[in-house]
Amino acid sequence: MTTLFITGNGFDIAHELKTQYNDFRQYVVSRRSERTSYNGEIGISISLVQEQFQRLCLPDELWSNFETQTIKIINEIQNGKNINLFGNTYSASSVSNLETWVDIRKKITNILEEQTGKAGLSSEMHKLVRTMASNIINHVVTVQYSWVPCLYGIFQEWLTTINYEGSNKHFSISKSDIAITFNYTDTLERLYGITNVFHIHGSVSETDGIVLGFHSEELDSDLPGLNEMHTTRFKEMRKASRDNGIKSSGSSEFYDANIGRFYKPVHQLVNKINTFLENKDFDEIFVIGHSYNEIDVPYFKELFKNYPDKSYIFTYYSKEDETNVASMIDNIGPITNYKIVDINDYFKK
Repeated sequence: MTTLFITGNGFDIAHELKTQYNDFRQYVVSRRSERTSYNGEIGISISLVQEQFQRLCLPDELWSNFETQTIKIINEIQNGKNINLFGNTYSASSVSNLETWVDIRKKITNILEEQTGKAGLSSEMHKLVRTMASNIINHVVTVQYSWVPCLYGIFQEWLTTINYEGSNKHFSISKSDIAITFNYTDTLERLYGITNVFHIHGSVSETDGIVLGFHSEELDSDLPGLNEMHTTRFKEMRKASRDNGIKSSGSSEFYDANIGRFYKPVHQLVNKINTFLENKDFDEIFVIGHSYNEIDVPYFKELFKNYPDKSYIFTYYSKEDETNVASMIDNIGPITNYKIVDINDYFKK
């Protein structure tokens, strides 16, 4: 019998891996005296990265709470009026709008006309003004928010430091089983020899593909198109435009590249789950290490919809987990063949 395992961070914790939010936080603290950089250009102290992050996000030990609070980072970039240009304050999103960009271009033009004593600038000077406006906007936004991609980069680096030494098998998992893991680690591959594993949020083996953060209807409503920014097609179009010298006239490159650092494109990831499971034969779905919080409900909803007749086993570690999974099943159903069991019933010492 083939089992589909769905693993969350509790699975790694059960294997004595240091993968809790606090482990990441301690890693950042241990590097406070160091410096990092954005694109090798903007230098920034890691202590500042930590301070800016903790100013916005104060999660507890759970990854789910950490990820849920990262929405505050996107809101800060989107709405925080921290960009000062020519005496006016803007948010990173508004300063990237075409109307603001044109206004800033006019202000630069006025300054040049005052300095040169000319009532009008040549076409070459107007081209220069457009370039200056774009560079100024991008530079100011980059300096203000470079800590965001730096935090993301530090997170990528931390993943590579997770140590598997002393970890042993604790569950009955066969090499022939299949798995969807919400974890970045390769615990299933290393300890259990499973080769058929889908890392829904990316893997430590390819940190450039790491998906970190939170998805909400609020974000989709406030920032239409954010979900699309994560597609391969979007990235290819951007690269092709750059290669051909095409650039949006009202855009901060930094804003476009970093607004989605802490956003989960759930709709795309759900589709990837369906693609992974297509034509795969399994009898049972076994969930280990999840807290069943709202952040992961869309994935379970899709599983329930597509596989309502499968046998499900939901394990829990805490009373809260037990309550959450029961509530989730009641709210999104419809499944009838399931068990909710204490993880210790399956844990091998």
